[in-house]
Amino acid sequence: MATIIGYTTIVYINPKREGKGIQAFLYKIKIAPQEAFKTKIDKDDWKDFNDNYRSFENIIAVNQVSAKGNRAIFFGEGLGSTLNLGRKIWTNDHENVQYIPIAHNAYMTVFLKSGLLGVLFLLIFLIILYRQKKSDVENVQAVNYLLIGTSVFLIVSNWVFLGLYLKLDNKSIIIGFLIALREIIIREHISQKRIENEY
Repeated sequence: MATIIGYTTIVYINPKREGKGIQAFLYKIKIAPQEAFKTKIDKDDWKDFNDNYRSFENIIAVNQVSAKGNRAIFFGEGLGSTLNLGRKIWTNDHENVQYIPIAHNAYMTVFLKSGLLGVLFLLIFLIILYRQKKSDVENVQAVNYLLIGTSVFLIVSNWVFLGLYLKLDNKSIIIGFLIALREIIIREHISQKRIENEY
């Protein structure tokens, strides 16, 4: 909910692309959801290239993997594969690179590394994370709501900014912690019920 309110606020402020500093940053956030859907980009037009860079990476990933045939499409190019951008770009780490190991779009990163099969497994994981069974135990249900919210967030964030694969984040550790916490709460609840039934 906070993400929706934050994004709505940015759209309402309507930052312009010519802005500097924080306004330029807010402009990139504003266009991020639709940025990854463009199918044609003029890489020689700096504005078009900059505004639609995520789409540029997606197009490169699909073309590069598809050019290697059906095996690559279904199973990917392998974990060590990189995207050849066809030109050098400056990264946030202040490196000038042409080959990148990950794209901004997690689905495309998985497609590059492990093909449609990997994307399918990622989607199955997100669906399983979303489909939490309702629990009568209040604490378990609270954890389930957190996991459901996390899955919805990941479905969107995997498309826009790497989701699970963003190296600055620790979502996968938090998800593992929540699942472990839920299992501990369930076991304690079962133990408590057994004790109550014995007496």
